[in-house]
Amino acid sequence: MNERFDEFKELVETLQRKYMCPDLILDYYELDEDSLKKRFFDEEELEFEKRKIEDENGVEVFNAKKNLEEKNVLSLPAFYEERLNLPTTGTKYIRSTLDFYCGDLAKVTVEIGFWKLKPHNHQHKDYVLTAKKHTVCFAFYHEENRWAMLNPEEWDKRKSELDDDLSNPLLRQMELEFHDTLKKATSTYNQSRKIRLKKDAVELIQDLYELEWYIKYVPVLWAAFKLYSQDMYSRVLRRIDDVYEELIEQVDTFISEEESDIIDTQSPLMLDFYSSLNPLLFDGYENINEAIFSNLKTMYTERQPTNRFADLETLRIYKEIALELSQKKKLSFIPFSDVKKEFDLRNK
Repeated sequence: MNERFDEFKELVETLQRKYMCPDLILDYYELDEDSLKKRFFDEEELEFEKRKIEDENGVEVFNAKKNLEEKNVLSLPAFYEERLNLPTTGTKYIRSTLDFYCGDLAKVTVEIGFWKLKPHNHQHKDYVLTAKKHTVCFAFYHEENRWAMLNPEEWDKRKSELDDDLSNPLLRQMELEFHDTLKKATSTYNQSRKIRLKKDAVELIQDLYELEWYIKYVPVLWAAFKLYSQDMYSRVLRRIDDVYEELIEQVDTFISEEESDIIDTQSPLMLDFYSSLNPLLFDGYENINEAIFSNLKTMYTERQPTNRFADLETLRIYKEIALELSQKKKLSFIPFSDVKKEFDLRNK
């Protein structure tokens, strides 16, 4: 078992060195009046990577290339569509799509065209591409510590190498084992808190020690391959340290010294312990700098089929509600159960 863990640890550390890099920050800008007045958008609006702005004195105040290479900020045109379909001049739209973002690679497409009503249902629109589509490849240059554009041929080579690394069967095995170990610890937590037997509390401690290895290494992969932002990854590490560096040892001692078969789950230490475990073991959302991220458990559950209707818009609303609740309650972690309760109240 330890030999397999050592093999996985070595693989994670290799992938971390290879792919972990600063996040690419997407910044969406509104088009200027001259562009909006045109009948159709043209190549000028598509070429976001060349965008420059000068003030009235000719001094450059914005440079997309410099922003990318110096600040890791990629400026893209915000989605825009003509409000009215005019009888003679029709409509137009522009939208940006993040086609790929994983590891140290990204690919963005900006397209322009026009919209029209669907002939069989005037409630909805068809977006028609006018053969004007602009795709740009980006990569993080580790030697120079910056994001920059990369030609498509070289990008494809790096993408192929990344796909090979992701295909390692050991990664899949570890994610599956992490899921099962996390699920087991959650079940034991519920049993321990509800029944309050000493033996259940002892089992919970054992489950947490079994979980420790996975919970320290699997999130590294999620951050390296951009499933988690660097900020969210740092939050996860701090939460793990809070539990494993001191708290779990104190609780272990407290339980072992307890002579009764029943544990006082309302003691300050146990309340702090259970509260600290909630963001690690249960579905919910984290608020980091007013951005909402799925926590460890939710990373798995939100990818599974649901027993009720849910589309991308529903998932977006969940996160909006999580942010509102976080701000209102002044809490960084919001359980999904609270979010779902609020969602149902709003949709009665």
